[in-house]
Amino acid sequence: MAHSATLSLSVGYALAWEHATAESLQELADQNMYRMKNQRIQQTLK
Repeated sequence: MAHSATLSLSVGYALAWEHATAESLQELADQNMYRMKNQRIQQTLK
């Protein structure tokens, strides 16, 4: 009997402004990634 699995990937992004710190870019990328993951979950539940 064959088994299957579904895999999805979410990647965060951030645009770097002149005075951006590594920490602020990481935080923004995390926020963007989780926003997209939540949107995907909501679309799946419809």
